[in-house]
Amino acid sequence: MSEPDSRLLIEQLVKKRWAIELANACGHVFTRCARRPKCSAKTTGRSTRALTSAETLDGSGLRTSLFFCLFSQMCYFLISPKQFVQSERFLPMKLLCAVLCLAVMISLAACGGGGDGGGDGTNPPPRAPNVSGNWQFYASSNVTAGNDFEIYGYVNSSGNTVTARVRTPFDCFQISDILSFTGTYSNGQITLTSVPISGQTVTIQGQLTASNVMGSYSISGGCADGDRGALTGFKVPSFSGNWAGTFTSDFQGTPGTTQVAAAFTQGGEDLDLLGLAELRGTATFTGTSCTYPVTIGDGAIVYGVHFRSVIITSEGVTIRFDGTANELITEITGTYRFSGGACSQETGTGTLTRQ
Repeated sequence: MSEPDSRLLIEQLVKKRWAIELANACGHVFTRCARRPKCSAKTTGRSTRALTSAETLDGSGLRTSLFFCLFSQMCYFLISPKQFVQSERFLPMKLLCAVLCLAVMISLAACGGGGDGGGDGTNPPPRAPNVSGNWQFYASSNVTAGNDFEIYGYVNSSGNTVTARVRTPFDCFQISDILSFTGTYSNGQITLTSVPISGQTVTIQGQLTASNVMGSYSISGGCADGDRGALTGFKVPSFSGNWAGTFTSDFQGTPGTTQVAAAFTQGGEDLDLLGLAELRGTATFTGTSCTYPVTIGDGAIVYGVHFRSVIITSEGVTIRFDGTANELITEITGTYRFSGGACSQETGTGTLTRQ
């Protein structure tokens, strides 16, 4: 295609004066570029197709035509910059095209050619890390000295939304109260706000990772109005696995021991939306006259680092164990009670160690 033909074609597409001048410049440089072997094989076919495909002044055709004109300008500029600059014809427009081309190349290189953004060129909201599971929190008041308390329960994440259902033994709440939180994750930070309970709304803010949170809490309204302080928390490792230990009796001053072997499997979902995790498995109690093989069914739960099991054997004996684990969940210590059977009313302390 000759230089006049190429200019004529683009001038038919573009009616505005500034665009006609740009078309003249592009047509001139496109012709010069097409004569060079290094460039013609890469640009001539694509540029011609782009120009001839735009038959009307719509946005897509104009953008495509101008893009390949700019590409031709860049080709000419890179192959012979000295000749490009010394040419007096359409010099201002050619320099503008060259600057724009270089700016586009630098921009594309910096962006990596696109990325993980949405189809409209925007980035999606940052996704929260996978925090779903059983969590333990510790709060320390900055208002009332010595007012430290626990929060424990189930946390879940979906996209950039984080939800939680937790409990706390804090004096201004009932242990049966379930605090339901909803919040948004952004750039490593989380803000959670609870549904009011007894007129009290709890807000938690802090830095969140997949296994830890560090920040602050505040309470507005109700009994604890104005209370605030520091808060830390961590995702509790699963209690699933093999355990063994000893129950030591303190019943009526008659010491005795019962050996315990257990295998636990922790459920991965919030039990009945109560902020609890279910525990199932088997256990065997042997020693003295207390020998019972049992299946751990619906009577075992974990909440934070706390463990509770209420087991009823086939002989009608009830075995209850309430314990607290260390943060690594490698040891559980607590108290137990037998009700019924040969060891009825026996109480004592117990320790279970992960095997």
